[in-house]
Amino acid sequence: MLIEFSEQLAYLQKVRSGEIKTATGLGIKDFDEHFRFKSSNFNIILGHANVGKTSIALYLMLLYSVLHQKKWLVYSSENEPYSLIRKMIEFLEKKPINKVTDKGFEKSSDFINDHFKFIDNGQMYTYKDLLDYADAIKQAWNYHGFLLIHITVLKKTQTY
Repeated sequence: MLIEFSEQLAYLQKVRSGEIKTATGLGIKDFDEHFRFKSSNFNIILGHANVGKTSIALYLMLLYSVLHQKKWLVYSSENEPYSLIRKMIEFLEKKPINKVTDKGFEKSSDFINDHFKFIDNGQMYTYKDLLDYADAIKQAWNYHGFLLIHITVLKKTQTY
């Protein structure tokens, strides 16, 4: 079946006139042209080991939290939660953790605790376990996005 071309043009006219709400941006024109946080989207960040994928993801999530009060659920099978929290404190404070003042540490820690929840990585999960857990957390704490780091180490599900 072919599309109705005029319907597509009508939609584009609404986009042009501003009638269609755009996804949340960071207010950085050059960046927002290429990436925006859009609810219900599935994004994948790929790259070689140790090139900064996790750092980029955490930094973007932190920016969206600071600017738009977004909340996040995080599961990383290979990174200890304290190392992720440390990285975000350093991002917020713009200095290494050992140079952060007590007041800055407390303020940044409180902000992160209000906007990020971390699933314990002390056990392995299947993707179904994580999705069920994420759904239960969503009911109790309405987060906007779920970061799943290192999906290759999830426990395999049994097939019969």
